[in-house]
Amino acid sequence: MAKINQPLPWEFNSDKPFLPISYEGEVIGFCRSDYASQIVETLNDDDKLRKALYLACYDLIARSGGSRSSINELMQQYIAKSNPPQARNGCDRPSVERASGRPRSNR
Repeated sequence: MAKINQPLPWEFNSDKPFLPISYEGEVIGFCRSDYASQIVETLNDDDKLRKALYLACYDLIARSGGSRSSINELMQQYIAKSNPPQARNGCDRPSVERASGRPRSNR
């Protein structure tokens, strides 16, 4: 027999206001006020870091005599290098050589 007091799939709570988040003047979504400032701050920090990475890559390419068309490629290489390695399971660790030259076991 079905329960009588099951929660409805759609509901609203007027006590939790949602704030609009916009990007370059366009509203892209809404979120709770207690998360909005942290989300916007994180996204703005990401934008600043990408601009800094672009400038650093631009300087490296300019000093090495490369073309401006390779800046984005160099940026992608650095972003790929900064990603943490993907482990197949929680126990996988790279083998590290000991001072004796013998590999250390992965236990």
